[in-house]
Amino acid sequence: MIFKKVIFLFLVLTVLGACDNYKKVQQSTNYDYKYEMAVKYYGKKDYEKASELFKELLQAFRGTGKTEQIFYYWVYCDYYLEDYLTAAYSFRRFLQSFPRSDKAEELQYMIGVCYKNYSPAYTLDQEYTLKAIEEYQLFLDKYPKGIYAADANKSVDELQYKLERKSYETAKLYFKISEFRSSVVAGENFCREFPDSKHAEEVRYTMVVASFDYAEKSMEEKQIERYKQVAVYADKFAKNHSKSDRAAEVLSIKNSSLARIKELQYKLPLYYFNRGDFDLASSSFDKLLSTGEFAERSNQMIYYKLKAQYLNAFTVEPDRRSAEFAKYKTFVDQYRANESFVNSEYYKELNAKYATADKAIAALPSSLGDEYFNLLNFEKAAKYYYAYADQSKVLTVQQQYILKGLDAEVRAAAKTFVLLRLDSYDKITVGFPARTLALKGSKEDAKATELLAFVQDKITSQVQWLFKEQFDQKQYAWVKRNGQKYLLENKLGKYQDEIVYLWAVSEYKLAKASEKYERLGLYNQAVQRITELEKMNFTDPLYAQKVSKVKIEVNKKIEKLTKRSHGLQKN
Repeated sequence: MIFKKVIFLFLVLTVLGACDNYKKVQQSTNYDYKYEMAVKYYGKKDYEKASELFKELLQAFRGTGKTEQIFYYWVYCDYYLEDYLTAAYSFRRFLQSFPRSDKAEELQYMIGVCYKNYSPAYTLDQEYTLKAIEEYQLFLDKYPKGIYAADANKSVDELQYKLERKSYETAKLYFKISEFRSSVVAGENFCREFPDSKHAEEVRYTMVVASFDYAEKSMEEKQIERYKQVAVYADKFAKNHSKSDRAAEVLSIKNSSLARIKELQYKLPLYYFNRGDFDLASSSFDKLLSTGEFAERSNQMIYYKLKAQYLNAFTVEPDRRSAEFAKYKTFVDQYRANESFVNSEYYKELNAKYATADKAIAALPSSLGDEYFNLLNFEKAAKYYYAYADQSKVLTVQQQYILKGLDAEVRAAAKTFVLLRLDSYDKITVGFPARTLALKGSKEDAKATELLAFVQDKITSQVQWLFKEQFDQKQYAWVKRNGQKYLLENKLGKYQDEIVYLWAVSEYKLAKASEKYERLGLYNQAVQRITELEKMNFTDPLYAQKVSKVKIEVNKKIEKLTKRSHGLQKN
């Protein structure tokens, strides 16, 4: 027990002595001594102490012959301390500082070694594996016959195998867990990067199987292209591994894929038809008919193509519907020359549809008018109502749809931008007499008159709103200019008194805001205009009084300016 204590005490004293000696070395100002001790620590593999001393010595011996050797020792300290990324950086700095050093080849090689040592297991991210390969390749480009070239090539092969292993295991894992799409993608990457790998046959086989399973589990509309891809992978397998034990199985998978493609070529258009994608169904049957395949089913395919086109007319935008019906009629005419089809049961049903297509086209303006009306697109609704009224030969129908058109037009005007609304209402009144000629003496005539009265009331309301809005925005010139315009056009209606008053105030405001030298003249003009406005027939005496008060206010301004002008002249 006493012996153990003595040994422990001896070790403690030794360590303390060593620490004490290192502190003495650090505190010494004799740099040659420090260099000697740093080399000794380096030789004893005490790289931490050596590194600290060499770092200090780099500053002390900067620009001397010893700098290169000190730097050399220092960068290797990082390497032996297994700080490989710092070491790689330091080796590169050495090469930049001493590009002609006899140690350049060695340290260029060591950069690759650092990254190789930092390269993780194949299951992890291989960023530093790729970096190591890049650095080794850079070394081999500079020193293809150098003393480290064989080791560099061997390391590159080892690192490439690690990448190959990772890529192989990734493709294998995706296949194992039935992630077929990912398995195929991983397989493509593997074969592109490692075409001569011993695992290439296995990977290409899994790609064939995975792509087939992926195609089988896909949506019907994507299966044809995916089965085609199976055949492509099978052909690549056969080209590269013709003597493989798996060759027969791969060929069988390819043949199954081709059979599925042919079956789907007929079933896919039906699939589109049954899900209501009539435009795609029609074009798909058309494409199939052009190939000449399935000749025994051609009448049925013609039937579905035409029926899909007819039904498609009801699914497109309203404006396109007439064109789609016309296309259907063209297709029917095209197949009338096909005797086999005309004599089939399929033609009888389609012939009836052909007759209704004419009726559907004739009725379109009416149905589209209602459709757009329900969608609150009143402008288009009016267009189609008027079109139907124009083409109808029945007077009562004409009258009914003219009224519908007028109603839609009024609703469309109400929805326009507020500053444009007055123009929209004006257009209705301008076209009103021509529109309503056919209504004379009918029950729709009175309703049309009510609509006109409603529009005229809206016009006057809109005029009043416009004048108030422009007046509140201090657009007095607009009020003055349009006051006269709308008065002449008789559009002021029941709001005439209020608008005339706003007009009078605007005359005053414009004069008041003018330049001083022209103000008196404008006040005089304002008085003349307001005097004319006073002579108008006011329905509300209150507004007549308001206009007169504005005139009085303007006259006060004139009197004040006149006195001031006379005073200046006397002076």
